[in-house]
Amino acid sequence: MAIHQEPNAFDPVAGRAAREARAGVSRPLGSLLVGSAYLGVTDMNELGLERLIGVEELAAYLGVPIQTIYDWRCAGTAPRAFKFGKRLKFAVTDVAEWLEQHHEAGVRRG
Repeated sequence: MAIHQEPNAFDPVAGRAAREARAGVSRPLGSLLVGSAYLGVTDMNELGLERLIGVEELAAYLGVPIQTIYDWRCAGTAPRAFKFGKRLKFAVTDVAEWLEQHHEAGVRRG
């Protein structure tokens, strides 16, 4: 399973866009919501921004309970995170780096 770029239920921009679509509000195709203003940007990299994922998405990707992510944070072994109020967000590159650090070396038997 790979961390993907598709909008999901934990993405506030996609959630707002879905609510607006149900309400019949139309925005320019490929527009990006920033605050209450829309920008005509189709790729986050155009703004120099990196994809962030929440605790729920990280736990689902790793196949562990959400509480495990919080336990790892308390133990100081979780990937680096950004904190926005009560919300934690993880940069995809930080998660990839953390995974590489936890990659098990080849086990030799015999």
